[in-house]
Amino acid sequence: METTLTTAGIACIIAAIVGGGLKAFAIEIPALQSGRRQAALGAFGVLLVAMGLGWNRLSPTTSPASSGRPASGQAPAGQPSAGPASSGQASVSTAECTPAWFANSSSGRIKVIESGTADAEVLPPDQPKDDPVVVVVTEDGKPVGAVAFRVFVSNDLFKITQVVNTSCERVETFRNESRGGDRYVLQNDDTVELTFGPLKYTLTLGYHSGSIAGRLIRISLAAPPQPSRDDCLAWFRSPPPERVTVVESGTADAELLPPDKPKDGPFVVVVTEGGRAVGAVAFKLYVSNDLFKIVQVVTPRCEPLETFRNESRGGDRRILQNWDTVEVTFGALKYTLRLGYSSGSIDGQIDRV
Repeated sequence: METTLTTAGIACIIAAIVGGGLKAFAIEIPALQSGRRQAALGAFGVLLVAMGLGWNRLSPTTSPASSGRPASGQAPAGQPSAGPASSGQASVSTAECTPAWFANSSSGRIKVIESGTADAEVLPPDQPKDDPVVVVVTEDGKPVGAVAFRVFVSNDLFKITQVVNTSCERVETFRNESRGGDRYVLQNDDTVELTFGPLKYTLTLGYHSGSIAGRLIRISLAAPPQPSRDDCLAWFRSPPPERVTVVESGTADAELLPPDKPKDGPFVVVVTEGGRAVGAVAFKLYVSNDLFKIVQVVTPRCEPLETFRNESRGGDRRILQNWDTVEVTFGALKYTLRLGYSSGSIDGQIDRV
């Protein structure tokens, strides 16, 4: 519209100047017989030009839908928005069990805890406390079940909403170990006993300083997978295979596994006395829980040994919290081995006692 008005206005002005008789821009203006008509035509032409130039200012801005281009901050059709909902992983509902609970990674209000973990932060202080929280129990890194609960901060009280196996089937084999009574109700720092198939655990929950902490202990035997005899004999060969470190007794600071090595498989410490192997200890590290588990203790002939214990805290001798010490006896010789995980590497200290 603005182009049509402007063109017509220019034609009128030119016709007024030459006295009419103009045919241009698809417009025909006859000859003008008086000066007044020329003046009027020229004024009308100026008005049309002014209207044409002003039309663009009066017309609305082209909308994204009509231009085919998205407005600023909007995603094109068929593409996800770059808003807050897509800035991170979608949150998983904790109201009812879904397979997403067992994706084997802690996220949001779902915490994966390996059995034997003494002090796990289940929910940090900056997270709201009004929705259910889920603890997924793992054994050797594999989920065995889950517990969902709510915390009532004003009453220092937990209420279990559901206990399920990895198929999201309800499990009724649990009880309040601390005080009996209603098994769904836990006072602060109470312990619930859970049974998932042949495995039995205790889970202690506590709310302090704005955060929820948990301790998960396995109380029934679940022997870890044992390495084959051929694998075991290879530990004592020279040079040792990858993930096997030979440590002489008295070593104060040995790097057992450097930061660039994966942490999800077993690693082995071969203990030597005067350069001769006296035995070996195989471990697994669970990074998310700062936890070590002893897989096997053997002689140089790969005969399994049971002569070891957690010197730092007792209890399950196969479980070591970060920087715990295990006491190991190989024949007539007794040693202490201290393990720690820090800055991506696993370090150890071994002493003969």
